Amino acid sequence: IGITAAKRAKEKDLEKMEEYLKLQEKAIADKDIEAFNEGDLDFHQVIVTATGNEILIALYKGLTDLMLESRRKTNQLPGVPEEAFNEHIEIFHAIKKGSEEKVQQAIFHHLSKTRGNFEKIFKDAEERR
Repeated sequence: IGITAAKRAKEKDLEKMEEYLKLQEKAIADKDIEAFNEGDLDFHQVIVTATGNEILIALYKGLTDLMLESRRKTNQLPGVPEEAFNEHIEIFHAIKKGSEEKVQQAIFHHLSKTRGNFEKIFKDAEERR
């Protein structure tokens, strides 16, 4: 998805990504996790939309509620919103440069961190049982 977005993103897509990054930054400053979650989803939506792939766009829209719930869990972990924001900035700059390799690296890093956050949540839930 990111590689295709790097190839196809238009100026309006980049502007929207920046808008949602600013929203995320403000939400972190305001300690408003719900606003951060919405900005997070919107940022990813723009990336998916930039691909121009109607199937991916429809799939993403269908997963939005599930993704919002997952973010509500992971973004409660200390430092996660700030880390995710920095990872989003890295992804944005790679897309803006059109660097397929950098996008791939940035997204892999972001997904690895997200996976680790889920593992921590599941481990904590298991330990409470």
